[in-house]
Amino acid sequence: MKHPVIPPALKVCEALRAQSKQMLDHELLVLNSSMVAIVVDIDGVDYIMTMTRVPKQRPRPTAQ
Repeated sequence: MKHPVIPPALKVCEALRAQSKQMLDHELLVLNSSMVAIVVDIDGVDYIMTMTRVPKQRPRPTAQ
């Protein structure tokens, strides 16, 4: 079974890559069946961000 949060987490990694000069590649850690951790190098400092899908989505404005 493919992990449901990995594809959006990869999008976050790519967005962060464009914003910082990285010395290390991003790492994704699978924490459980609904959560991953993203390890990122931002300006020479490692950060860990957790990511999960919010079960009740916020309302979006209608597109015109």
